[in-house]
Amino acid sequence: MSLLFSRSRDVRSIASWHGFGICFLGLVTILPCFLVAEAALAQGRGKSSEALSVQIRNRLYKTRNTFEVSAQMGGILNHPYITPLTPHASATYYVGPHLGLGLDFTYMINRDKSTRSCIELFYNTFNNPEVQLPNCAEKPWQVQGHLSNFADKDPAPTVGPAYPAILEPQMVVLANLVWVPIYGKLLFFMAKVMHFNTYINLGGGGAMVKLYPEKKVTKTGHPLRGEVPSKGSSTKYPGVGYTDTSEYGTLGRPKPEDRIVPTGSLGVGQKIHLNQKISIHLEGRAFTLVGFYGNRVDIYYALWGGFGFRI
Repeated sequence: MSLLFSRSRDVRSIASWHGFGICFLGLVTILPCFLVAEAALAQGRGKSSEALSVQIRNRLYKTRNTFEVSAQMGGILNHPYITPLTPHASATYYVGPHLGLGLDFTYMINRDKSTRSCIELFYNTFNNPEVQLPNCAEKPWQVQGHLSNFADKDPAPTVGPAYPAILEPQMVVLANLVWVPIYGKLLFFMAKVMHFNTYINLGGGGAMVKLYPEKKVTKTGHPLRGEVPSKGSSTKYPGVGYTDTSEYGTLGRPKPEDRIVPTGSLGVGQKIHLNQKISIHLEGRAFTLVGFYGNRVDIYYALWGGFGFRI
């Protein structure tokens, strides 16, 4: 039994050393493979990182002595009475990496806001509790339906449109100085570099506008809005009847005056380079129009985006 036990222990010992030897040989065989593979990957990463580092350091898209044309679409954000869409085009020659000289053209496609339609269809109810009307009609043809229901009241409601001075820009032409203080890059997933410019645009020129002057009276001089006359007075109530369709709504607007007014602009934009020829443009700009109605100054904020093409 003792001999058998010793023999069994020797067999287990031999088997153990045999397993250890196999593991050792496997480790010696496989480890160099891992080391070679890692060295190859490291070399590849080194080349890739070096190329990426060069790309990050260098200015890939150069603008010196280049000519760029761009086309954008946007709109004016803060006009109180109209919503202008603004197709915009520009041409810029860059004399250096940070400075360009250009011309730009902005056209306005104007559409009335509901605010303007409402004030041109105001009602004078004269605080008569028997007259229950909205502040204004949504459409001109609704006026007759509203007022005819209260024609027998005393005082009867009238149409009392309001026509404040409204400026409708039609076209803006400016000469611009473009300053490019920032050339930046964004790195995506250590693999893709996006190049962009941030620029400041300072311009001056003129704007063609339509000015609708303020109107407070009808064509015959009767006030459109005002106080209720005292009892026994021969003065007519302000406003017009619903049958006088030429005195309210768009038909009642005063005749516009065409003018050219001095205009300045200041803009900040970003240009994202897609390749050596094409870029995406995003810009916000403030237009300042002066001297078109006494000492009045209007500032309009525009936002647009589009594409630029380098020649």
